[in-house]
Amino acid sequence: MVIRFSARSAGMEAHPDGDYPFLMAGLSEYADGSGRGLTFQCGLSEPDEQDRALGMDSYCVSNELGLTEYGGVREVSLRNRTLRVVLDPNAAAGLGLDDAVIEVELEVDDESVSQLRDGLRRILTYGPLEARPEIVEPG
Repeated sequence: MVIRFSARSAGMEAHPDGDYPFLMAGLSEYADGSGRGLTFQCGLSEPDEQDRALGMDSYCVSNELGLTEYGGVREVSLRNRTLRVVLDPNAAAGLGLDDAVIEVELEVDDESVSQLRDGLRRILTYGPLEARPEIVEPG
């Protein structure tokens, strides 16, 4: 069964300072950031040897439980304010999900949808080619 929920908060943030500068795009069920949610992150610099050795040389996906998986997204699309994410079954299990398909209705303004779309395009193309999902553009 597909996991479905509505998000009242979505967008993208860059965190260029600190020991690990990163880009983050995410969404949450409630405007205050609580409830169900997904966050996608990647570094702002290329992965180094330590990242590769630890399997952290790709984007990561986290959920509201604080569970995180590196890579693991097979496909993502954002059409008509619906974000559809298809995860690898192992990534879904690692995130504690009962299904590998997530559909989120975005109940946010156009700017937030645009930020989320731009962030996902940048984040999900970070890291090795084999970890990159198919990004389905609106038709």
